[in-house]
Amino acid sequence: MEKIIRAAIRENFPQYANFLTDENSLEIFDLPNPACRIGGLIVQLHEEDIWFRGYPPHSGGCADSVEELIDIMLKILNDEMIIAVGYMGERWEETTLNFSNQRLVLEENLNYKVFSWSGELDEDIKATTL
Repeated sequence: MEKIIRAAIRENFPQYANFLTDENSLEIFDLPNPACRIGGLIVQLHEEDIWFRGYPPHSGGCADSVEELIDIMLKILNDEMIIAVGYMGERWEETTLNFSNQRLVLEENLNYKVFSWSGELDEDIKATTL
């Protein structure tokens, strides 16, 4: 699976091929973006699950296939998708992927940190009572 993911990233993102990590590393891909809160984009395998995430805790999810991973990466890198992490106080509650042009559905009483690749869509949303 790792070789298939590496090949797909090379094919779909040739400009980022040098951010593929050494084989047998925990991460397969690590593209830093120090200019924004997401910090970067990481792809890794855990058993047979394909995970993508930003640098902050809980800022990722699992892709069902290599094709879905590439689609999610493309949307994140083009600011078409944001990652919203919900907390109850300091305790993590949920992580949501959302299209950046759609309203984010918020859970009652959760604070959210919203991450985007460019940083232009980043925001902190305080808990509300719906």
